[in-house]
Amino acid sequence: QAVVTYAVLTSVLSTDEAITCEVIYWVKNNARQFFSVTLPEGGKMVSDIYVNGQPQQPMSRANEDVVLIRLPVGENQSANEFPVRFIYEIPSPNPGDQLGAFGTAEIPSAELMDAEILQSRLTLYLPDDYLYRKFTSAMKLPVRERGWTRFRNTFDWLIPTLGPQIPVHRATLWSDPPKLPAAQAGGFDLEIPTGGQPFTLHRLDAPTSVAVSYRSKGFALFCEAFVGLLAFAGGLYMILYPLRYRLMYFAGFGLLPLIIAGAVSPTSASFWTAIYLGTFFAAVVWLVRGLPALLRRIWGGIKRLKPKRKEKKVVTKQVPPVVRKEDSEE
Repeated sequence: QAVVTYAVLTSVLSTDEAITCEVIYWVKNNARQFFSVTLPEGGKMVSDIYVNGQPQQPMSRANEDVVLIRLPVGENQSANEFPVRFIYEIPSPNPGDQLGAFGTAEIPSAELMDAEILQSRLTLYLPDDYLYRKFTSAMKLPVRERGWTRFRNTFDWLIPTLGPQIPVHRATLWSDPPKLPAAQAGGFDLEIPTGGQPFTLHRLDAPTSVAVSYRSKGFALFCEAFVGLLAFAGGLYMILYPLRYRLMYFAGFGLLPLIIAGAVSPTSASFWTAIYLGTFFAAVVWLVRGLPALLRRIWGGIKRLKPKRKEKKVVTKQVPPVVRKEDSEE
């Protein structure tokens, strides 16, 4: 019986979709003599297999596309875990052709046939000239890299209570694998190049394939600018409508995209960010346009609140007409 306590994979995707992958299995073995590993379709070994630092040539069964790995057996091997390391590559289906403006790249994983894997970590290095919107897999990004957590940490100094609170212990749920010992002399070994944008995914089980949705940065920026300007233009058009309709527009195209941007992965948030920024700028125009009228209303209210000065009434006395003596004799 054998068990893999930690599977550590590092995959590098080139711009023409060629994939190079380093696999490290941390193994506790009792009596099993061999591991059987099935490489993805088209995959081929490019290094020797290092078992606890000792190199060995890859072996395979006749008429089977399965790599056999010879394991050390003994009492010490069942008590302590040891690493099994190898590197394989999958050639590009169209060598020299660049990734398109948008699409999905599939990152397959080698499959271990003879043992259970307790937990897995996959580190992807993807080309720099693209934005990556979605990772479809049973493996997931850590909590600290998803949702409101990163958004809140960015603006924590401004609005400490923005978004749902992620417990601190959730961000450190995954433990790090043991350190790899130095390889012994001999054998054919190499280090894979790790340039590009790194993404780390985890799973409490065997590693699985990952489908990565991508867009070129130019295409993504065009789409975001377009939807942002569209939201801004819609907000300017709402000037013609009463205030209650503008508030409804602000709630639907301002606050709702803000909530969605905080709830989804940061790799997908920029699209929603463009929408609510366009709406917020339109709201600023509403405020500037309505500011003079608002100030007039405020001033009119202040004037009405001022106490009126009492006017003094002038009392006039009626004086009887004076009758002259000459007039009375007549």
